[in-house]
Amino acid sequence: MSHYLGVLAMPLKHVEPEVKFVLVAFVQHFGLADEESRTVEARAGLLGLPVRVAASALAQLVDSGWLVKQAMSTPGSSGRPNYSYQVQADLAAALGASEVPTSIHERLIKRLIAGPVIRAVGPDDGGDGGGAVQSKKLIDEFGKPVPPGRRGNLSLANRLLLAALLSRADAFGVVSNLGNVKLVQLTGLAPATLRQRLRRLMDLGFIRSYVAGVSCSILSRKVMSTYFLNLGHRQLTQTPGFQIFSHWTLEDNGRRFQHHGDRLRNDVIAAKKSSVNGSMTPRPVLRFLWRQRPEVFAVLQLLLSRYASYLLSHHWSTLGAPAGHVDNELRKMICSDLRKPAPSLPLNAERGERDWQVIIEHFCGLALELAEEYKSRFEQADWIFFEWLELCIIPVSDVNAYEAITLLVLGSTEQGCLILGHDPLGGVESFTHEADIPLEQRYEFGLLTPPRAER
Repeated sequence: MSHYLGVLAMPLKHVEPEVKFVLVAFVQHFGLADEESRTVEARAGLLGLPVRVAASALAQLVDSGWLVKQAMSTPGSSGRPNYSYQVQADLAAALGASEVPTSIHERLIKRLIAGPVIRAVGPDDGGDGGGAVQSKKLIDEFGKPVPPGRRGNLSLANRLLLAALLSRADAFGVVSNLGNVKLVQLTGLAPATLRQRLRRLMDLGFIRSYVAGVSCSILSRKVMSTYFLNLGHRQLTQTPGFQIFSHWTLEDNGRRFQHHGDRLRNDVIAAKKSSVNGSMTPRPVLRFLWRQRPEVFAVLQLLLSRYASYLLSHHWSTLGAPAGHVDNELRKMICSDLRKPAPSLPLNAERGERDWQVIIEHFCGLALELAEEYKSRFEQADWIFFEWLELCIIPVSDVNAYEAITLLVLGSTEQGCLILGHDPLGGVESFTHEADIPLEQRYEFGLLTPPRAER
């Protein structure tokens, strides 16, 4: 049983991130008990940890009651006894009684927990630092001394954080159901430190990008922050299980390269300045969005990308066709995400129902428009049977908007990473691994987020 995934998914009060990492590593390697008589050095070696780190963490786990330590003397030996360890009975019972957590990325989580060492190197043109030399940095990003044996390696706290994210990620590496409060509980990180470490993982390329969560009147529930993990990072794997198709074009038809979320926001701003609605956004939709903050429109863009991904995956062949149609599943998704406005007066109920239908149909139209834009750009690769594939739109920056777009592709295809139309002649570039794509192109296509100093 994957008891270590249960420990990873369990909030442990008053346990520091590094200490919880050691507990997860212990259970991953030994199960619920290591009954062998071992020295600290031997046990640290089996866990792939520095002796000082393992000794300190095991002592803290014993003091806090999560592990039970038992001296085991060796016959004929008069020296210091060795020890065995086992998971405390209540924790073991809780792990045994709970539903065994599963993760489609268990192989990557095991690599993060059990090793080999994960390098803390940025995504450079050499391929995510696969062959980088050891860093000489003596102080980490939080001003703390870096132990000599770990300089240039991803810290245990960051490895634990990344493992927690991977445990909730879908096949494309998208995490959309894990809020900051839960992340703090799972990792033991302070909220301010959590933000810094997420930024660190993004700068190193382990997280492609993220969209901050929001809670507002037009959404049916609080939207958690969404993280797009880089499953193709060479420190994790060279075979992420999906392909990357990107498209870049110089053609611009005016509004084409503006995010739909930005378009909605700009139309609301323009409507506030003029009594005449010169936009394509209906008035009921403008009223619906009237008082919303900028970050809400970023979430709306994310939702539209999800809807368009659904359409591309399930209706590729009918998108753009004169007789094409979309089933009611899309409308159900939109109705589930948006909150129907309550009428201010009972007499306004009928008008409110009409406005609500206008809102739903408008978002349906925007999702369809976005899906058709992606299909028109990628169908030039006519040797790929997109109808058989599952597709996921990766968000791109508001600088390039739809000028540069990317799909993650899950399914049976022999392609690796393709970049279509990246020159005026519409040529095709092919790469074996994502990390082989030049760094600037990975930034353009939303595969990575540039460090703050470069934006």
